[in-house]
Amino acid sequence: MDLIQIIYASSHNQMPPNAIRAMLQQASTANQNNQISGFVCADNYYFLQAIEGDAYQVDKLFAAICNDTRHFNISLIKRRAIPQRDFAHWGMGAVLQLETHKHLLESVLPEPEFNPYQLDSLQSIALLKGFMNLKTLR
Repeated sequence: MDLIQIIYASSHNQMPPNAIRAMLQQASTANQNNQISGFVCADNYYFLQAIEGDAYQVDKLFAAICNDTRHFNISLIKRRAIPQRDFAHWGMGAVLQLETHKHLLESVLPEPEFNPYQLDSLQSIALLKGFMNLKTLR
């Protein structure tokens, strides 16, 4: 199986947190069924997400995301082959209250406000892994 990882940014129309949670719960179940892992951070405007797994399944999922009207201005930050998963234990891990982790945001973001379109692939993965590590420690 050829593993890949896709990192992308997208915008949303100020979905309420409960709608985002419901969407992520549904995504987690579907991802586990397709052996996809990933992690997302979201605020009132943006998503930054990594998805990883079999190349065919991940590309198929990303195509579906690109056609999902809940996402717009989708920007592919990086698509790469990976030797192993970064988010292996997460069907879809998530952090939705970014403001409670200012120290992590300030250590990675070039600007004080979260805007994933300003991040390169290294900053994106550092932020997602940082949030994953915070969630794992709880």
